Amino acid sequence: MNITELARRCHANGRRWFPSNHESERAAITHCTLGLVGEAGEVANKVKGEFLANMSHEIRTPMNAVIGMTNLLLDKGPREDQMKYLNGIKRASEILLVIINDILDFSKIEADKLHVEAADFYLEDVLDSLVDLATLKAQEKGLELLFDIATDVPTCLIGDSMRLGQILNNLLSNALKFTERGEITVAISPEGRSADQVWLRF
Repeated sequence: MNITELARRCHANGRRWFPSNHESERAAITHCTLGLVGEAGEVANKVKGEFLANMSHEIRTPMNAVIGMTNLLLDKGPREDQMKYLNGIKRASEILLVIINDILDFSKIEADKLHVEAADFYLEDVLDSLVDLATLKAQEKGLELLFDIATDVPTCLIGDSMRLGQILNNLLSNALKFTERGEITVAISPEGRSADQVWLRF
């Protein structure tokens, strides 16, 4: 790009081109060029975020299909060695789905498209999925995985069970990664209550 074209683009973007008494022409060129590069980067990031956010359904669908077909095979009563392989496929698929969800959620935040669900769910179902994902890793490292749930924690809640599961899985995965021996405890207790809400501490 020659100087004339650069000056035209700077002017079109509302940027000062001609140097002041304290600014050399080289500095003015550098300043203007960096500004244009920065604007191009912002546009690229926005397009990337919108693309990934819109692709969430298309990316999750085949992963859910893999998990669903694996469950069907498990229900057919496979041999013990086949059961081991199928459970491995299921666990790996579920972990990959969590990673995909994390990437898509970050992109949705960038694109201002993150939506939090408010639906009925059972906390026990979220914890069961957590156990399925973490048990194998705990066994491999010789760790004991414990759950300490206060008796006054409600079993039926309203919220986003998927995102709660993602957060708990990330926390538990880090605990498994950095714990060399002993036990890991997932503790849940009420932090506060109102007429129709409860705050839980994990």
